[in-house]
Amino acid sequence: MANNIKVSTIIPAYNMGEYVGSAISTVLDGSFSDVEVLVIDDGSTDDTSGVVSRFVDPSSESFDPRVRYVHQENRGKPVAVNHGLNRAQGEYITILDADDELPPRGIEKRYEAAKASSPPADCVIGAFTIIDEEGKAVGRRHTPETAAPKHLRRKYFLSYRTPFHLNACLIHRRLVATTGWIDTQFSRCGDIDYAIRLLDTARELRTIGAPVYRYRKYRESLKERLQIRRVTLQERKIILARHAPFLLKPAAATVSVTGDTLKLLYELIVGNYQS
Repeated sequence: MANNIKVSTIIPAYNMGEYVGSAISTVLDGSFSDVEVLVIDDGSTDDTSGVVSRFVDPSSESFDPRVRYVHQENRGKPVAVNHGLNRAQGEYITILDADDELPPRGIEKRYEAAKASSPPADCVIGAFTIIDEEGKAVGRRHTPETAAPKHLRRKYFLSYRTPFHLNACLIHRRLVATTGWIDTQFSRCGDIDYAIRLLDTARELRTIGAPVYRYRKYRESLKERLQIRRVTLQERKIILARHAPFLLKPAAATVSVTGDTLKLLYELIVGNYQS
């Protein structure tokens, strides 16, 4: 591990030329400087590589040695994230989707919270802001009321909302080592499966109320929303079978189906910014 890298930020990107430059800049321009940025290009066919090249080309005005670019064949986001986890050199690791952003102190606040305890926290969970395609804030998700792993784990089975966003976490590399890689069979719910496994192995969790992440939501078409809900329900069924305690499985299945149905109705009637 490079001694001066405290946080590795992994940015998986597929055809995100429109947004990836902004995502990178929000890390580099943030208040926390001891970072590396790993952009894992999942076989993009747009100008993603050209945008990132401005940060990795020494002759460019935007060059920053903290940025590393890795290209892989198109194999999906979970494989790209795992590629980043394997290459990360920082003491702590976080994930930033290429179309999302970080607030100016998004990493600093999490790192300070991690180091505030003795021993330092394995994982820090923060709140996040929901933004639209233009970057306007349209909602906010708060942190859970407790950091107890057992409580958070039950929330994944008995709440229509996940208790936290994996990308709003800061995870110590030793916890990544014990949790393992993202399961590549999941195209949409790999973060849920990973978060549950993380809770099974974490020793010291902390939560902070400040928003440390900016999550972009899109105005998908009805066809796209139906497809998202269909895949989500299928993958959650697998996750419930894998992780839910036996006595909670019936209730968890009911909550999962009801929750996704209500989300779809909300998006159809009110709008599309429901997380």
